[in-house]
Amino acid sequence: MFGSDGTFISDSGLPARLAELRERRMLLRALRDDVEIAARSLAPTDLTGSWRSAAQRGYAERRSELAGELHRAARHLEDALAAVAAEIEEVQVVLAAASTRTPGAP
Repeated sequence: MFGSDGTFISDSGLPARLAELRERRMLLRALRDDVEIAARSLAPTDLTGSWRSAAQRGYAERRSELAGELHRAARHLEDALAAVAAEIEEVQVVLAAASTRTPGAP
């Protein structure tokens, strides 16, 4: 089997690869969750009807932009999670196939 970086992984290296992928998935989930929390914390506050200075408006606009950037980052992290999940599935299929082979068979 070939890893996502194009290197060959023998059947004996697959359990370690699976553990690595699972750890990567855990770290990506934690990062995605932190990014989503940060994005939600930047939700605009409703100041309509009250007087706002140019600085306040600029600050609110920048917070909104940052929230948008964080939401985009969360989507990219979701894509990375999907790729890792697909690779985990591939490794599990190869491991399952390897466990059903008879020793010495090609």
